[in-house]
Amino acid sequence: MKKVRKGFTLVELLIVIAVLGVLTAMMQLSGTGATASASAAKIISSLHVWRTAVAMYVAECAGGTPDVTVFEANKANYVDVELLGAKVTDYKFAAGTAEADKDKWFVTYTLPTANATKIQAKLAERAETENLLAGAATGTKYTSGNTVSMRVY
Repeated sequence: MKKVRKGFTLVELLIVIAVLGVLTAMMQLSGTGATASASAAKIISSLHVWRTAVAMYVAECAGGTPDVTVFEANKANYVDVELLGAKVTDYKFAAGTAEADKDKWFVTYTLPTANATKIQAKLAERAETENLLAGAATGTKYTSGNTVSMRVY
């Protein structure tokens, strides 16, 4: 007569636990990269939203000279803050400081410190295609750092 086995052996259970451990470790590693990519995409998207908001403000000026300080004071009127998902105060606007950039406006965002290095790396990968700058004053392409800028006007 054959013995009927009920349940799993200790070796089978250990193998399953080991496989689950390996899968969990793989998911955690891939998850942090995806989070940084998503954060970088959100920052870039928000910068584009602000570019559109500035275009709306300039259109309202109807031939008058748009003033960056007036826009800075009233920027919440041009964007749906809840939809943007960030505080309006996180984004700063300024005119260029170099002589060639005096008529240009820039929006600047300061990255949070959490996960900053990974987000910086993702932003640097997309800097060329998205026209990201290291700062309004420098006008140089973004490579790293806690501040990222974009020309909006």
